Amino acid sequence: MPSILVLAWAFGLGLMAAAPVVGPVNMIAIRRGLVMHWTRTMWVGIGSVAFETCEVVLVMWGGSTLLKYTDVDSIRQYVELPAACIILLLGLFILRKAVVPSRRVQAAIRAERMRHRRTGVGGDLLTGAILTFLNPATFLWWVGVGPAWLQGADVSAGSVGMWLGVAAVSCGMTCWFAFITVLVRLRPQKIGPTFFRIANGLCGVAVTVMGIALGVKALIH
Repeated sequence: MPSILVLAWAFGLGLMAAAPVVGPVNMIAIRRGLVMHWTRTMWVGIGSVAFETCEVVLVMWGGSTLLKYTDVDSIRQYVELPAACIILLLGLFILRKAVVPSRRVQAAIRAERMRHRRTGVGGDLLTGAILTFLNPATFLWWVGVGPAWLQGADVSAGSVGMWLGVAAVSCGMTCWFAFITVLVRLRPQKIGPTFFRIANGLCGVAVTVMGIALGVKALIH
């Protein structure tokens, strides 16, 4: 059974995995909460946490065996570059919204709200899961730290201790998304076109830079 200190370390790993605010999941979650309602940030986050928790289980269950049979270079070759292209296009799409004339911003926001209302909570959950899947850095992160945590905790794959570690990791990721949800909830009730243009600009730049960084990294490898 892992100690409280070891479980706290697992919690910290989950927090560190979710916390890079310039990542596509965080940016889309924040933007959707600003455009729609603060609860939409929460749903995107839950979708991301659910999918990433499955990745953690996969890595921790396989442990050293997964590392032995996982061709990390192949993952980078076949996943990183296409994922980088999709994330880059997503960033450019959001960035384009930042240059919409002020008089058209509110109309564009209303149209987007109507579109997202049709997708509902299921669309937000799927968005979080897909964006997490498209970011190979998440899986590679857990491939690197998951087996190391198992070894440090002195627990075997599939044991109760492993599941406690997975739960601690999931709690860490959940706490981060709860934090950004609270930030979105605290936004002013009345916000104008300038606010949305700035938000679109910041989110667009962050996601675009993330896509470029992943693309360069994939090409170098």
